[in-house]
Amino acid sequence: MKQQDSYTQDITREIDGVIKAESDKDLGKEVSEFVVTAELMRPGLLPNLFKGLEQDGSNNCIWISGDFGSGKSHLLKILSYVLENNLEVDGEKCARIFAKKCSQDFELEKAVRDACSVPTVSILFNIQKNLDAIAKNAIDPVLAIFLKMFNKRLGYDEKKPAIAEIERYFESQGKYEWLKEEYRSRYGKEWTAERPSIYLKLDKLAAIFADMESIDQTTALSNLKTQIDNYTIDTDGFVKLVKDYLDKRSGTRLIFFVDEVGQFIGNDVHRMLSLQTIAECLGDMCLNRASIMVTSQMDMNAVIGDLTNRQKYDFSRIMARFKPLTLTSANADEVVHRRLLEKTPEAKGLLEHEYEKHHNILRSLFQFGEDSQFKSNYRSADDFVINFPFVDYQLNLIQQSIINLSKNNAFAGEKNSVGERSLLAIAHDVANLYKDCDMTRIVQFSDMYEGLESQLQTKIRSDIQQAERTLGDELALKVLKTLFLLKYVAGFPTTVDNLTKLLLPTVDADFQQLRSRVQEALNKLMRQSYIEKGAKDDYHFQTNEEKDIENEIKNQELSPDAVSRELMKMFRDEIFSDNKISLSPKKVFGFGRYVDDQKDGGGESDINIHFVTPNSGLNITDVEARQTFSFQHPGHLCVVLPPDQYLPEDLSMFKKADSCLSRLFNSGDDGTYRQQIIADKRQINRRRRENIVTRLTEGTKVARLFLNGTEINVRASELKARLVEGMTQLIKQVYINLEMIDVDFDDDMLKQIINEQNTGFWGGTMDAAMTEVFNKVNRNKNLSIRSIVGELVKDFKGGTYGWYEMATLCVLVKLYKLDRISFRSGGNTVDERDLYRSLTNSNSRQTLIVDVEETISQSQISTLKKLYRDLFDDETCMVQGAREVHTAFIQRLNSEIQNAREAARNNVYAFAEPLAGYITALTELSRLVYPGLYSKKEEIEDAIDTKEDKVEPILTFIDSPQFSIFSNLNQLLTGNQANLTYVEPTLMTTLTDIHKSPEPWKRMEEAKSTRAKVNEEISRRQEEERTRALAEISSKHETVKALPAYESLKPDQLRQIETIFTAMEEGVRQERFIGNLIAYSAQVFDRYNTCLDTINHWVDEANRAAAASTAASSGTGSTGTSSSASASSSASRPIRRAVNKQKAFAVNYQKTMLETKEDVDDYLAALRTRLMKLIDEDTNIMLN
Repeated sequence: MKQQDSYTQDITREIDGVIKAESDKDLGKEVSEFVVTAELMRPGLLPNLFKGLEQDGSNNCIWISGDFGSGKSHLLKILSYVLENNLEVDGEKCARIFAKKCSQDFELEKAVRDACSVPTVSILFNIQKNLDAIAKNAIDPVLAIFLKMFNKRLGYDEKKPAIAEIERYFESQGKYEWLKEEYRSRYGKEWTAERPSIYLKLDKLAAIFADMESIDQTTALSNLKTQIDNYTIDTDGFVKLVKDYLDKRSGTRLIFFVDEVGQFIGNDVHRMLSLQTIAECLGDMCLNRASIMVTSQMDMNAVIGDLTNRQKYDFSRIMARFKPLTLTSANADEVVHRRLLEKTPEAKGLLEHEYEKHHNILRSLFQFGEDSQFKSNYRSADDFVINFPFVDYQLNLIQQSIINLSKNNAFAGEKNSVGERSLLAIAHDVANLYKDCDMTRIVQFSDMYEGLESQLQTKIRSDIQQAERTLGDELALKVLKTLFLLKYVAGFPTTVDNLTKLLLPTVDADFQQLRSRVQEALNKLMRQSYIEKGAKDDYHFQTNEEKDIENEIKNQELSPDAVSRELMKMFRDEIFSDNKISLSPKKVFGFGRYVDDQKDGGGESDINIHFVTPNSGLNITDVEARQTFSFQHPGHLCVVLPPDQYLPEDLSMFKKADSCLSRLFNSGDDGTYRQQIIADKRQINRRRRENIVTRLTEGTKVARLFLNGTEINVRASELKARLVEGMTQLIKQVYINLEMIDVDFDDDMLKQIINEQNTGFWGGTMDAAMTEVFNKVNRNKNLSIRSIVGELVKDFKGGTYGWYEMATLCVLVKLYKLDRISFRSGGNTVDERDLYRSLTNSNSRQTLIVDVEETISQSQISTLKKLYRDLFDDETCMVQGAREVHTAFIQRLNSEIQNAREAARNNVYAFAEPLAGYITALTELSRLVYPGLYSKKEEIEDAIDTKEDKVEPILTFIDSPQFSIFSNLNQLLTGNQANLTYVEPTLMTTLTDIHKSPEPWKRMEEAKSTRAKVNEEISRRQEEERTRALAEISSKHETVKALPAYESLKPDQLRQIETIFTAMEEGVRQERFIGNLIAYSAQVFDRYNTCLDTINHWVDEANRAAAASTAASSGTGSTGTSSSASASSSASRPIRRAVNKQKAFAVNYQKTMLETKEDVDDYLAALRTRLMKLIDEDTNIMLN
């Protein structure tokens, strides 16, 4: 049987799936084929509606809401004709036909008959379509459209309400038909035909109006123009027109049937307020004889709630005025079933057999995953029969597809809201595609596209048409159409499995084979950028704009390591972020990270976790390959993830998209639509990354773990616990000597081991760890390699040990306490008091050397203790152990060195020179590290001999009373050297010999007597030279005072001269050095000449002043007596200067010596000339 023969009605008959509110085409067919569905018969729908209509005076405004395709517009249209009840179909009133359709509910049937018995005027219109027909500047478009449709229903001008008002006036005078006849009679044309351009022919109307009113034509024209120009109407005026209309028709009601009100109102609060006002006024003024029925996608509460939130208006009154009726998509499904898909008994039997054969498959096959809102829900064979050839989910899915395509402007022009009215038409078209198929074929979802193609926008159709021309692959084309239909549908994952289910041609088709073909088709479509792969292994249809961006993404260049770096980041930050493994509070191990043979971060590590992903290139399904890879990476826990065919491609796509989309998004200059696509793709790419991380996480949970080529088993199942357990096995495998550390060492224990003299608290014997460290240090010694603490810590941290730092330090200190090793820094043995700081300071550890200790016998200890007593003045060494004795000896040596250094520093004399050698010898001994002193017996004995023979006599002398005599001698020789040159040489020789003697303490009496003689000689010579100097100063002083000019000096000038000589006398009396006293002669002569020069300067100043005064007196022209002149002359006589003999006798003579008598005569002549010149200049010549 062909499917065409399975239907009760001809599947090829014409069915208009698009119900137009204002179309009267095939009205009879629409009424007769209208399906009163089970949903419509629910108490809240038709029963509620008709019950309200039959109750006179009740509130009859109705708000019908429902999704696209729910049939609300069709219901509204049918109600308008049923209630008006003027239409007959095959001689039967449409109200009767409709009542029969409700016969299953006799109360509803009766309510329909009763409601339709009331005379009703129905005004049906699509308010959204009529919006364009009103004036653009209409203040209230809702009122304007209602008035327009009311005028149209009454036969008045629907476009010019002012003209309609004039027509209404003619009607009120009983002259409206006369107007039409008179216009036809006078002008030969129909009034309704001329009415659209009547403003241009207003004089014609005026002529008729003048005759009716019995006025002249000019007045009539003026009145008409005034009426037209001043015409206004508000809601009250409109409602009054309706009331007047109804008042003339007793018992009649009027209902406005308004389609697409919700779409018309949108977010415009003023339109909602206008609708509310009209509804209120109609109910109140017309006593509910006039009402409104509207349709809307959104229910009234949703529309009003949104507007209230936006504008804060109160719409409670309109909520009280309208009764809500809500339709669902189930209504549309039942319409399709009953008008289109009802089967013949024979077909029903065949299909029931098919259902019984495949019902188990049907229950599971068409399930689309937990994230899907759509699924097959066959409850019985009847469900299968009534939906065939569709699968039961398909009608709901295509309905959601249409709704969302419409929201995204996929349809052209008025068809943008096609989804409300086209579900039946699409089902009809698809059923016709399958009419020649047998009864096993089911609808492939892609064929739904054929029912929508003609209504799509051209640019969208062109994408599909281009694919039809270029793909050359029928299945790929079906996949593309399917993805287009599902592009905007939320809640349906478009995975390869789900797409395969949508494209199954029969219930028992080979699913896996088709799936493989679908995957190939998807790959092909992706390569050509028709589609893109989403974040959750889903696929999406791409518009041209999306294709352009997708091509940019595909062409985006990546650095060679971009993908591997992203993988590292995913594992490091999101999958396994731990960077340490703890076996105990102290055994904490850091580890390195690798992903696909790439190191994450710098540095090397003994232990590493190595994630091997499907992106690695390794054949991870090959057991041998996995083992070989692990064997090639010792010290690595290889975490081999299971295969993921699409991971490499998805990773590459993510990185390309991330780089490309970030660049495009930041440019921000490509238009709002393009930027929105970019933003959407970025969101998809973020989900793609989340999906990759999820897949990697899930893969890690079940990953195979390998160590050194062998797969290991772990008990844990949780991801982190599995990896920690695997890393724990790796640690134990790599650090085989880790178990030697069986105690948790810490800082407090390190201090305790160092400070506690009793080693018993930690065992006091060699254990495995101590032996291991000691052997390491000993091997280094035999190889002439220094063992440095910092390097030992590092060595035992790695290798086969894995010891933590504090463990190694504590082991070293335990060896130290057993005298097996010692520590040295800067050439010096580290004292036990400094050991903790040296070990715990990271810088100090790098220079802290570990030495292997030699075994010291008790005899050696006794010998060193005896040497201790001999060297240190019979002092007894109180400690017993070899190290302790050695340490005590070193400490006592340092004290002895300090004392000797202090004595040498305070007594830098010839006799103390042996102290330097003694200090040097002791210092060399003090620098020895344990057990160095035990091998230096001879050196210590030499030091003892030096102390007895040389050092002790020196120290005894320094501490004796005789040392004060030596100190005085030293003070004399060092503090009075200038005077000693004037002492008897034999005395000086004696003093110098004693001072430089290596044993001065033997000549202290001789030193004392000689020093007394020297002091006596110095005192005598000092007194002689001081007396001579004072006499010379006195002589020069007297000479100055004898100068003629001296008496003319002013008091302050005299004080200056006196100060010079007084200072010289005081200096001589204070001077203690003989040489300085002798040298005073030259100083006295210089000061004497200075005095002469100073006095001459003052004399010159006084003479110049006197001369100036005399010149002033002569210039006055005085006529005084001669005695006055004589007195003036005497007063102005100049004071005489003085010059010393050396300057006076300084003759400018050309020869340097006198050789002949003539030379003598010449020289004397020159001298005489010189002296006479000075006398002539009033200058006295001093001869002493």
